[in-house]
Amino acid sequence: SYVAGDELVSHEQHVALGKRIASEWWVLFASKPLDSLINRAVADNYALGAARETLDQAREAVRAEHGGLMPPAALAATSGRQKYGVAQFGPANFSISPFPYYEAGPAISWTPDLFGGQRRRIERQRALAAYQAHELDAAYVSLTGKVAAEAIELASAKAEMDTVQRILAEDAKTLGLVRLAYA
Repeated sequence: SYVAGDELVSHEQHVALGKRIASEWWVLFASKPLDSLINRAVADNYALGAARETLDQAREAVRAEHGGLMPPAALAATSGRQKYGVAQFGPANFSISPFPYYEAGPAISWTPDLFGGQRRRIERQRALAAYQAHELDAAYVSLTGKVAAEAIELASAKAEMDTVQRILAEDAKTLGLVRLAYA
């Protein structure tokens, strides 16, 4: 609960198991310095950058495995020099002088996925990509939670120090009054 103007505003908290956490959950604190601090921590964090790159690699691996379902096609070209010996044509003592040859054409090969091995590999890569997405989410929530907790702890310590300073100032006034009364 907090006071907004003259009105007491109350938000009930509910645990929502299995639901995604809002990406910027800390805005509920309505603190611009906290927003700035967390945004800077997220932007400068190498672990989050590495987790994002790992997720991109996992997604590319899914696309690569999908490519295995399609037949690969290529264009091939070959050239060479050929010579047939006398024995090639039998006893007719006939020979052909050496000659160059050229071949060009498409090459297609395809292995049908009869037993689903390629589909299982695709499912595996999808599961690994989903795992990496959850790892990124966990790193993000962990980082933002730690930054928010440290900021709250720092603010609490500052408030305690301010309170102690006010108490000391009041004690100094009281000491001054006691000295004045004693005199």
